[in-house]
Amino acid sequence: MAHTRTTATGAPGVTPGVTPGTAAVAVLSVLGVVGLFVLSRVSAPGASVGGGVLAAAVMLWLVVRTSARPAGPAGSSRTASPAGSATATVGRWTTAVATHDSVLEHYGAWELDPEKLLRFPALWDLSLPVNQDFHDALERAGQLRTENIPGDRRHPDATAVDAYVAAVSVLSRAWRAAEQNARRTGVDDLSDALQGDADRALKLLRHADAATTPAEESSYLAQASKLMHRLADRGVIPADSRAVADLEARSLPAIGRG
Repeated sequence: MAHTRTTATGAPGVTPGVTPGTAAVAVLSVLGVVGLFVLSRVSAPGASVGGGVLAAAVMLWLVVRTSARPAGPAGSSRTASPAGSATATVGRWTTAVATHDSVLEHYGAWELDPEKLLRFPALWDLSLPVNQDFHDALERAGQLRTENIPGDRRHPDATAVDAYVAAVSVLSRAWRAAEQNARRTGVDDLSDALQGDADRALKLLRHADAATTPAEESSYLAQASKLMHRLADRGVIPADSRAVADLEARSLPAIGRG
């Protein structure tokens, strides 16, 4: 009875009745008979028998060797991935997601921290290649990310996972480069007037944190907010910065607490 099997392409097939090993046995057996016949014709009687026995023994040994050697499965050059590869693929995807989230968290912290906006404005200068690379990498990783692993956890799409892993790796390096450049540059690329605005706004925020009355806090926050709007208008910090909006929202309740 024939047994079904799965081919390299996933289609069922039938194991043939004649294997390569069986064919080799048949060929070698024929060669052995021919060898015996030739030896019996050209050799002396004693040599014929001895030579024939020796030839038969050699042929028998070859037949046994050939038939005992297990034949490789059809299409063995395209065998399925090892069972552990799915687990490894899931692990790579999980690590990449965590790394992606970490970059987003750190970048978001910069956007929401008014002090970082004022001390390291170079991070938002999109004319710098290092920042362009970061935003390109951020977009690419976002495009490749999916809510769940491509495929499923038992049969993940390794190609899609590897593409996402590579994109996150590029993103991680790009973020480190952009962050390091911003810290290294500080406000050095700003004009003296803009550096002065950034410095005054930073001092006002610190005064607001140390204020002893709500009215005093509100006054400092309002002045800082005005300077930050001016910096946003000059393109020094993002115009739609959440930090500026949060700063304004923070200044309003301060009056009511007096």
